[in-house]
Amino acid sequence: MIALLVLGILALGFSIYSWRVTFAPFDLPITLWFQKFDSPALRSTMEWVSYFFGTWRMAIIVAVVAFILWRIKGREEAIFLAASGIVSLLHVAIKLAIERARPLAQLVQIFSVETTEGYPSGHAFASIMVFGFLLYLILTLVPQLSLRIISLIFFPLLILLIGTSRIFLGVHWTTDVLGGYLIGGFLLTGLIWLYERWKQHPSWINKPH
Repeated sequence: MIALLVLGILALGFSIYSWRVTFAPFDLPITLWFQKFDSPALRSTMEWVSYFFGTWRMAIIVAVVAFILWRIKGREEAIFLAASGIVSLLHVAIKLAIERARPLAQLVQIFSVETTEGYPSGHAFASIMVFGFLLYLILTLVPQLSLRIISLIFFPLLILLIGTSRIFLGVHWTTDVLGGYLIGGFLLTGLIWLYERWKQHPSWINKPH
């Protein structure tokens, strides 16, 4: 609960700050630093990562993984994973509330055009919600130590890569991505708390008929 409170305060404070400023002092230097490494191979990789984990494609990933979870573990884990994807859609409402503009072509290179508001990054938001919860399930349910170690390395790197791709492509400021991680992390912590509560009291969800 302490972690939930801390993340909630940080997410709220960061969102208020991002609502008041167009971009933070460190946003532009970070984007320019990433983009100075531009090359056809790197740009193609970043575009592929950004495309593959965006919008409806992320929904397909959640649906497929939830179905696999349902078959090999149980419906509750599948439902909670699906919930992580559904809750991540809240970024749309937050974008409308904050109304923060995306980076301008006069300041950075825009490699991918987006028309919606900038804060928070929906990619960062969804990635930490979905892959964060999947990582939690693997760490708590999978007995193989090697698989847990691999997951502990793979999923955080994937989450960071997704956020970095949005900065590199010039569609988000670093603060947009950090905001997505903070808000998503706050909601992920709440979802894990609900899941653990269910594990302690299964009847909370599985009502007797």
